[in-house]
Amino acid sequence: MVFPDYFKHFFEVLTLSRNFFWQNHVLFLGQQVLSTHLPWYYLPVWLLIGLPLFVLFLTVYSLAGLLKKWKDPLFILMLAALAVNLMVYFLAKPVIYDGLRHFLFLIPILVVLAASGAVEFWLGSSRSLVKNIVAGLVALNLLVVGVHMVRLHPYEYIYFNELTGGLKGSEGNFDSDYWGASFREAVEWLHRNETKDKAGIYKITGNGNPYQIFYYFPKNIEWVDDIKNADYYLSTTRDNKHLLAGSAPVIHIVEREGVPLNYVFKLK
Repeated sequence: MVFPDYFKHFFEVLTLSRNFFWQNHVLFLGQQVLSTHLPWYYLPVWLLIGLPLFVLFLTVYSLAGLLKKWKDPLFILMLAALAVNLMVYFLAKPVIYDGLRHFLFLIPILVVLAASGAVEFWLGSSRSLVKNIVAGLVALNLLVVGVHMVRLHPYEYIYFNELTGGLKGSEGNFDSDYWGASFREAVEWLHRNETKDKAGIYKITGNGNPYQIFYYFPKNIEWVDDIKNADYYLSTTRDNKHLLAGSAPVIHIVEREGVPLNYVFKLK
């Protein structure tokens, strides 16, 4: 059996991450910043605004009790995994973008630490009033998060916590539908309301990757690359590409919680 050279490939991954070729502007704290020039606090900020408050609070509480739990193997494992990944992030300075998506594996680690903190607090605190207050606050935050998930569906990944004022407060400061998931809803609305003539051919273009859009096309819609040849233009707000439509009328907006995710423009 041939065993792969783990350490060799590990350092190759670090090198590739640091020199990743993707270079595009990322909306961060209200500024358009190149993905290769994002500040060191990009990931910490996204962890602060992208996780529910009760997870953040309980994680901090859990980490504060480090000296009490140094014999807990699960806690030490999670702590070591978190520390190693953060160390790699700060030292290797990889090219990352689109919020937390390159570090989603940190979320289960933080949730386990938060659960550990919750158990420690509940078993360790002798004051029932404090327990009830904290439990009530956690339950309230869970309810708030659940309401947001229902409102954002199926775009749960654009959730922002109360530190930004939710999705509405993040508008203009952080990218929301960076993955273009809202194109499906835009195409389906267009087909139901504008491109209903099955004998006709409607030409559509958009600002996302073409396959994100034309995958949902019925037979009477075709993709064109040039906006000048299109009948309709679909655009997310990323990179302000919706401004390319100029003065063309907006006939529909895919939105969640009052924040535009995708514009449908009628060009002709």
